[in-house]
Amino acid sequence: MEHLEEIAFSTANESIVPVLFKRYVDDVFAITKSGEDEAFLNRLNSLFPTCISFTIEKKEDGRLPFLGALIIREGDRLKTTV
Repeated sequence: MEHLEEIAFSTANESIVPVLFKRYVDDVFAITKSGEDEAFLNRLNSLFPTCISFTIEKKEDGRLPFLGALIIREGDRLKTTV
């Protein structure tokens, strides 16, 4: 995964690179600029299409479950609950 990330970030158009990108094993939490999530997802999936496939889950009502926690967006801040 680290090798894939290095390639993705070094070769992607700067406008689609996430503002925040955190990975735990094979789960990724990313914050992208508005409307750039699909473009970055497509970029990741184009690198090694026969080996790995990324999917995306989007927040609903400002909430997104991730690794047993609930991440809640409140304005420009993130809050977590377990």
